[in-house]
Amino acid sequence: MAAEDGPMLVTAFRGPPTNDRAPRTPTPRQRELLQSIAELFNTEGFRHLTLDDLASRLHCSKSILYRLAPSKDELVVTALQWRSDVAREQLERDIARASTAWGRVEAFVRSAQHYNGRYSTRLMADVMAVEHTRVLWDRGALDYIRRVEALISEGIGAGEFREVSPLMAGLVIGFMIDIIRRGLATEVSAIASDDAYDSLLQFVHGALVPPNKA
Repeated sequence: MAAEDGPMLVTAFRGPPTNDRAPRTPTPRQRELLQSIAELFNTEGFRHLTLDDLASRLHCSKSILYRLAPSKDELVVTALQWRSDVAREQLERDIARASTAWGRVEAFVRSAQHYNGRYSTRLMADVMAVEHTRVLWDRGALDYIRRVEALISEGIGAGEFREVSPLMAGLVIGFMIDIIRRGLATEVSAIASDDAYDSLLQFVHGALVPPNKA
């Protein structure tokens, strides 16, 4: 294997990657390949694709794919996790630019709206149909809940938000984001995803921000 192919990112498949065995930092070539894989999965899903299919479609050798992960299942997890990490990094940058507690919560929801809008129905169907990708997705949803819970706690501590339960408020926001990005809000009520995010923000603003702070 040529040195420029980079290090093996993942060493064994035992379910979705966790923080205690996170993949090594990918090389520029590996990041480019992961982006291409993520885009392909978003267009077509992944359950029907083999490693041979991926190598052919991406115009690379299977050995290069094996440097990303040792199996197709692990490659799917690695690509989805990489995509999630990219979105999370942007989310944190968006939060950091906000100057108020509400601005940070709004930035959180808008960032989720932007990146979740890029998940196709085909990809979501495959993610939900496969146990290890569904577990990975659910873990990501829980991370979102913990992050927005922390933002709400900070806002309460700063006197910018009402004295509400940060956990319950975080659960409402996190679960609603998950429902919207799975397409369930549109399926149940025919509301467009962007309108659903607008309504969520309006509801959360009323619940968190006192009238004298609005």
